[in-house]
Amino acid sequence: MFELLITMLERLGIIVMIAFILTRFGFFRHLITSNQSSTRQQIIAICFF
Repeated sequence: MFELLITMLERLGIIVMIAFILTRFGFFRHLITSNQSSTRQQIIAICFF
């Protein structure tokens, strides 16, 4: 049970680290902070994810 907790925390750490790195890019920062995004931005985000 303890090993499962450690594995889950490692994966959570990786997800948080990736999210932090993505927010350093202007495109993703603008996508998160803007109320409306253009169709081009939406298509790029869809292709990325």
